[in-house]
Amino acid sequence: MKLLIALILVASAIATDLIIPLYQYPAGNGQAWNPILQAVTANPSLNTKIIVNPNSGPGNGLSDPQYLAGSKSLAANVNVQLLGYIHTSADGGKTSCSRPYSVLEEEIFTYSSWVAAGIPIQGVFIDEAPANTANDCVRYMQNLTDLIRKDSAILFPQRQVVFNPGITGTLQPYYDMNPTLISAMETCFVVDFLGRGSWDDCYPWSYLQEVRFQRVLWQFHRRHPAR
Repeated sequence: MKLLIALILVASAIATDLIIPLYQYPAGNGQAWNPILQAVTANPSLNTKIIVNPNSGPGNGLSDPQYLAGSKSLAANVNVQLLGYIHTSADGGKTSCSRPYSVLEEEIFTYSSWVAAGIPIQGVFIDEAPANTANDCVRYMQNLTDLIRKDSAILFPQRQVVFNPGITGTLQPYYDMNPTLISAMETCFVVDFLGRGSWDDCYPWSYLQEVRFQRVLWQFHRRHPAR
């Protein structure tokens, strides 16, 4: 159901860029991802970043033939950039930057090894990114960004970096790091199976107007916060 909704949204999108969290297991030798594959193939002018997330991080995805097949099929489209999922919180999102930096570093290198295996992961999606400067997060995020962007051992062709604080807040220090994107709002879908009466039940439209978001699958700023 969720993939069907994503397919509809992708096919009808008027934007030129889209980011899709594709966290479903690619069963059937990757065929479970076919609705997304069909949508991005049918919309070659729609630049689509697709986040793969085997197990709240790379897990054993590289050794899983389902992930190999599904990821390679998606990446074969020139309008698709695959991003690997990692997250910063050790307590379910309550405290950003609380997972050891060395653990995230290892996960980034694991996704980099996918490139050597023929899956062109283009960068990293950093979930539970901070929306403030507490917990030494500025240095933590700068180090992650520098690793992805500058380390010669990292094989990502485009070295993309996406931060996902999920909320607005004190984001300027993170915009100053010049990430590819900052995702400052996650929305829900207008569908009954989520138990929502309308899209506006998720976030008041007045609030979304205030921060100048558009109604798309995911809401994100490109490099600079709304003024």
